[in-house]
Amino acid sequence: VFRVVGVDRAKAPNYGLSPERPSIRPGDSEIEYCVATMLPRSACFQENALLRRAPLERNEELHAVWERRFALLAKRSNRVEVFDRYGATNLVTEPRIGLRTFLKQLDRHPRARVVTVTASMEKSNISLEQVDGAFHQLVRELSGEGILEVQLFLSSNKQDWINHGHDRFLVFKDAVVELGAGLGALGEKKVIKQTSFRVLPGHAGGRSGFHGAERPACPHEVLIQRFQHGIDPKRYWPPGRAPEDAPSADPI
Repeated sequence: VFRVVGVDRAKAPNYGLSPERPSIRPGDSEIEYCVATMLPRSACFQENALLRRAPLERNEELHAVWERRFALLAKRSNRVEVFDRYGATNLVTEPRIGLRTFLKQLDRHPRARVVTVTASMEKSNISLEQVDGAFHQLVRELSGEGILEVQLFLSSNKQDWINHGHDRFLVFKDAVVELGAGLGALGEKKVIKQTSFRVLPGHAGGRSGFHGAERPACPHEVLIQRFQHGIDPKRYWPPGRAPEDAPSADPI
């Protein structure tokens, strides 16, 4: 995993760059230097372009997948949205994979980050109390270094999910990651199910970095808002993160 730095053409010779050699990555450096006007030809640029749409393959090492696909997005985001129809109920039936894997990895990147999970409560054999208990258990395992709070929005509108909720995706600060098989593809140490993977440009609604101007929400964020509308989230805090006025850990 490495990044590319654009170099002004006038300074290119100082970095050993030339028309015949427009990019260079010294030794095992994590930085590739490239003439700014030639960035699309850099190895880093081309690799990232490929990774933005290449599927996750079964048995890929989770650590490598995270570092190459998610880490940079996670580090830049103080809010992450998870939209996965089965994300909550799967935490009950398969507690060691999926959402747990994702949040444990996210927690490794220090930041006061809020995570929202929008999911369905359609499975009749799983109760709200079971889901609540699974989330409480999960946040107890987090360090709190990288996650300030987890907010759970549960919608039981089956027809809405059938009509509009078939996609599964993650919304980061500057991008949306679509996962065909959802977070259930992520095992404890490896990818356990092949899944499509696509990174799209996007941004959550809110204040931008330019003069505090409001930016419109991306279509994925609009869909999340549709499912969250009128629902009070259940809130969970890692150890030491709960505010003083937080309610006790009672079931839903």
